[in-house]
Amino acid sequence: MNKLSIIIPAYNEEEGIREIIERTLSVSPKIQSNAGISDVEVIVVNDGSQDATARFAQEYSMQNRIRLISYEQNRGYGAAIKSGFAEASGELLSFLDADGTCDPLNFIDLIHKMKETDADIVIGGRLNRNSRMPLTRKLGNVFYRVLVHAISSKKVNDISSGMRIMKKESWKKLSPLPDGLHFTPAMSVRAILDRSIKIEEVPIPYEERVGRSKLSVIKDGFRFLGAILEISFTYKPLRLFGCIGIVLIFLALLYGIDPIVHYIRQRNVPEDRIYRLLFVLVAGISGVQMLFLGLMTQAITNLIHNYEMETAVERILDKTVLNRLTFLGILCILAAVLLNANAILQYVSLRKIFVHWSYIVTGGLLVLLGFQLLGFSIMNRIVDLLKEQKKGGL
Repeated sequence: MNKLSIIIPAYNEEEGIREIIERTLSVSPKIQSNAGISDVEVIVVNDGSQDATARFAQEYSMQNRIRLISYEQNRGYGAAIKSGFAEASGELLSFLDADGTCDPLNFIDLIHKMKETDADIVIGGRLNRNSRMPLTRKLGNVFYRVLVHAISSKKVNDISSGMRIMKKESWKKLSPLPDGLHFTPAMSVRAILDRSIKIEEVPIPYEERVGRSKLSVIKDGFRFLGAILEISFTYKPLRLFGCIGIVLIFLALLYGIDPIVHYIRQRNVPEDRIYRLLFVLVAGISGVQMLFLGLMTQAITNLIHNYEMETAVERILDKTVLNRLTFLGILCILAAVLLNANAILQYVSLRKIFVHWSYIVTGGLLVLLGFQLLGFSIMNRIVDLLKEQKKGGL
């Protein structure tokens, strides 16, 4: 049987700290008996509170009913939870917000889910019909959910929930994580994207908080977004770079239809198409660069995590495209030379160029793309060599 450690981070929660401690202590016997837990320890982390939070929590600590960790300066929500985990003695680690929004009795369902599915982490999902979450926060959480679902095939509805449990050995795989309020979405995204971690979710009721919220919808919302994107880049860069690349290539094709059709019919590019043509060239080549950058960084992150390309499309691009970067780079440079053969001959013989400017611009961008593809080819070869060395070391 496992022991459960419940961490309650608290910063200026004098209005609700006593209530959440009492509720947690009162349901601990039920958690033990109904979830098959040998013991429950409650650790409150006073994160530099400037009100009576520390004094109220100290009353329970002096009675040896809880353990209290107290800091003079505020270190952050995530830092408080990490401090609690460092002092916890349970095989199962959990945390619960001090604002009274989640019932500690829900840990029973979370533990049952963990046992049934052999999950490493189980999140209490607050986005359901029993939730009394404010509309602005609910919309924000739905946005983050959609974003994470677009990046990963694992489906978790509430990535920023402040109630969850995890196995102690799984916690070690999740570092590093931020110290602020974006600790929870960062943890969720890392767990979702790490193939060695199994994550599950259980719907739980969510009540209105006691006291004033510390969450800034705009400021912390951007931090949440930044944490999601930052961690996503360390696991799924191809999804993000690839989407950007595809959008740019699509826009280039869309805006390029008119000048291309005109050139096929008239064999010239009118002066009034210069801005459209420049956009097409820049967007198209940038899109290709972003796509190859995604492939290259995905190969590097897969090497770090010892992963293979996940989807069929990724595997095809990896095997058929990355291995032909040298050929594609040389092809781009040769295309630029052939496109500007007359211009080169004119300049060599006459020191003047009479061809249309569009040939020069297109050729220049093709040369730039060609050398970048050759650079990606060298990087790809280095990654292949490192893969071979890694396999040899095994």
